[in-house]
Amino acid sequence: MRDTPILIAGAGPVGSALALALARAGWAVGVVDAGGAQPALPIALSLGGMRFLRGLGVSVASACPIERVLVSEGDAPPVMFDVRLLAPEWEAWGWVVDLAGLSQAVAAQARKAAAVWMAPARVAAIAQTQSGLKLRLEGAGEETLQAKLLIGADGAAGRIARLAGWRSLLGGPYNRFALVGTLRVPAAPEALAVERFRESGPLALLPAGEGRMHFVCVGAPKEAARLAELSSRALAAELVAMLHPDERARLGAPEGAEVSMVVPLMLRLAPPAVRGRVWLAGAAAHHLHPVAAQGLNLGLRDVETAADILAAPWAREDPGAPIVGEHYAQRRAPDIAATVAVTEGLIAVFATSLLPVRWLRRAALVAL
Repeated sequence: MRDTPILIAGAGPVGSALALALARAGWAVGVVDAGGAQPALPIALSLGGMRFLRGLGVSVASACPIERVLVSEGDAPPVMFDVRLLAPEWEAWGWVVDLAGLSQAVAAQARKAAAVWMAPARVAAIAQTQSGLKLRLEGAGEETLQAKLLIGADGAAGRIARLAGWRSLLGGPYNRFALVGTLRVPAAPEALAVERFRESGPLALLPAGEGRMHFVCVGAPKEAARLAELSSRALAAELVAMLHPDERARLGAPEGAEVSMVVPLMLRLAPPAVRGRVWLAGAAAHHLHPVAAQGLNLGLRDVETAADILAAPWAREDPGAPIVGEHYAQRRAPDIAATVAVTEGLIAVFATSLLPVRWLRRAALVAL
């Protein structure tokens, strides 16, 4: 039977960043991961998230900066948010990174720093006692491991929340799907992102470099299915037709578009983020709608908070003690609640077709 004071389940970007941060704080960290590559999915990384990863020594390759964001709704003129004018001290509003590439970069660093790394393997059973955890692992062979603290960073479909006894998960499906892919636009300006709010769901275009833009188009099931079946040229033409005329003029004529995946959207929350000696982080604790592009960034803030608490001298004797977990739950709750409120508010405000609300939306964009 092996022992590790802290075991992290999940070696995606959140789990690996947490392992790296805790190892740098002097903890002997174990990581267990079920294996399987992360999808090649464009993810928005905030300035704070980028700075945090850089502080861990992670080099994020092929990150495309977002310096300008063009936002529009209906026939109101698009509004440009230029970081050079509004926040000149910032490098960018954020960066677009490939989830698979980011996961590999963070995991490569974490694997060197972790005391125990087990993959492919997964936690199959959790037994909590007053003094610790006994965990049964499955993988290359069955193994039992003892730990003081287990942190589930195994994603929205992970097992840790269920095994640890979270029964009341909040949220549900939005009855919306996100089409994710690449739009080939040779004349597209660099470092420009476009956010177009539609009644059926937002369309986001994100810089990808080399005359390409990533697209995330949210729509109802029938619309998503229809778009997914279009030819490359027809899909590109339809995506560009969704934009405001001023946005189309900025981008120029598209050459084609390819769908890489179709993702059902849902809200899933597991409050509170602590149950005994088990904590949740990242999408295991909060899986959000992509409209505000906050999923990964919220998870990295979980990591930053957990690492800060566990680096404190009073947490060294027993990282899974109730007082330590309570600190984590209380410090994360306001940020999670505020981010969920903003995300859900954006969905509600831009999804309604009530005339007074539409007037207010357009007046706000014009005022900006």
